[in-house]
Amino acid sequence: MTKPHNRRTIIAYASVLALAGGLTWSLRDVGRAKPEPGWIGRVESVHDGDTLKVQHGEKVETIRLAGIDCPELAQSHGKEARDWLGQLVLGHDVRIKEEGRDRYGRTIADVFLGRLWINQAVVERGLAWHYTAYSTNKELAAAEAEAKAARRGLWADDSPEPPWEFRKRLKTK
Repeated sequence: MTKPHNRRTIIAYASVLALAGGLTWSLRDVGRAKPEPGWIGRVESVHDGDTLKVQHGEKVETIRLAGIDCPELAQSHGKEARDWLGQLVLGHDVRIKEEGRDRYGRTIADVFLGRLWINQAVVERGLAWHYTAYSTNKELAAAEAEAKAARRGLWADDSPEPPWEFRKRLKTK
């Protein structure tokens, strides 16, 4: 009959694994699942397909979805992207995993509704481009390629204009 593992045995095994595999851990982590990174907030409003306002404590934070760029509201599929995102997240608690801030002071972040990565879901739906000027994420690139091949959303158009080109064109007028 074998003895059940006690805390000391588990710590010894974890030590060996950490040394062998370069893992980092602390005694507090033994026997517990690590919490997901980020913070939780309730989506108060959806400005467009890639910008949300999320209640966090006493303040409302403007969140810009990282790695994607949706059509502007004046573009084809812009309102569709906003409406679809709103139906998905408005009024729900989401997890925000911050990447930084943009030049407008918005929080750049990955947004999760449960296990659903919202950034990727918008691209898969064909309502956003993978914003390669700011992201090298392979999952977003694959989601865009899949949506494009299936001609979903904006990819059903013959030659959809990327929002960064639309904005640049508006500035030069």
